[in-house]
Amino acid sequence: MNESILVVEDNIDLAECVCEYLTIKKFNVIGTAHNGLEAIELYKKHEPDFVLMDILMPEYDGYYGIKHIKKINSYAKIVILTGCDIKEVQEKIKPLNLPILVKDPHSLKQIEKVLRNTNTVIKKNGILT
Repeated sequence: MNESILVVEDNIDLAECVCEYLTIKKFNVIGTAHNGLEAIELYKKHEPDFVLMDILMPEYDGYYGIKHIKKINSYAKIVILTGCDIKEVQEKIKPLNLPILVKDPHSLKQIEKVLRNTNTVIKKNGILT
């Protein structure tokens, strides 16, 4: 597997852990952003196959990043990693056509599973718990 991935996470330790794991699993991690604005800039520059997006981040949150990335590429594959209330997140992203949510605490194996098979039917209405 050589899919390119942008990791967007404000928790630096968690971002490093996710990047290291995905690299070991033969994904091509093209960069790490720590807020929605940085995510947009890196997405424009690298056009990755996937974006792993946290929702709650300082300055520019994940919703901001998702909205603008979808303007750049309406087919962008964005996987949301969140500890937020799932119903609230689903309502906010519904117009953006993003079916994949991974609820915290998420495991690295769950993330890998989603990335390896985006056609998998995700349990519980698009939420991998």
